[in-house]
Amino acid sequence: MRYRAQISYVGTNFCGWQNQPNGVSVQEILENRLSIKLQQEIQITGCCRTDAGVHALKSYFHFDYEHELPIDFLYSMNHLLPFDIALRDAVLVNSDFHARFDAMERSYIYKLHGRKDPFKQNRSFYFPQIRDVDKKVLEEAALIFKENREFEPFCKTMSDVKTKVCELNDIYWHFDLVNDEYEFHISANRFLRGMVRLIVGASLQFGLGKMHIQELRESFRTQCPLSKPWSVPAEGLYLKEIKYSE
Repeated sequence: MRYRAQISYVGTNFCGWQNQPNGVSVQEILENRLSIKLQQEIQITGCCRTDAGVHALKSYFHFDYEHELPIDFLYSMNHLLPFDIALRDAVLVNSDFHARFDAMERSYIYKLHGRKDPFKQNRSFYFPQIRDVDKKVLEEAALIFKENREFEPFCKTMSDVKTKVCELNDIYWHFDLVNDEYEFHISANRFLRGMVRLIVGASLQFGLGKMHIQELRESFRTQCPLSKPWSVPAEGLYLKEIKYSE
């Protein structure tokens, strides 16, 4: 039988979602605790591969287990898991369900704050220059991103994906000027490696006047990198939600 599980996690202490030889991953912890609880080796497949330091408000994975889950499954798993990973739900799904390939839409949020706040450490990007960013330019850049489908300039180098086409469904900024907090929201059918952080970094560069917005249009036309690409830190990035057809 195949199960789909929903989790939330703070990515600060992990090398990312996927198992790595040089650090502890979210996947490694989950597989270890599931194997302990279910008393057999369990392997899981995630809906996406977040980088080191990236958080998830709502993420999913699937795993196979030939029995009904114990009644105390959620309680026991959350007791076994570290404080920065929470198992929210686990439901029986069709045997051909795939957490990654069946996802219809993925949504991310990037959080920034301009006022120093120790309680936001590793949960938001502290960026004092946020007050100098032209909000109209941020919104203009968002419209240009929305109009395009080929995102070669906004993909980390050495990526082995076959296509750089992404269908953006929504993209916008939310400004809380009272508290100096900005949020960037983006949803698409898929994302390239490092894409969201490169988009946020480019938007801030345009908003600060370090690059002209026309360069963004030219970059999409030629599919060449920007003159000053910037990948903002991982700490502000959150996987917000994954949508499935069911």
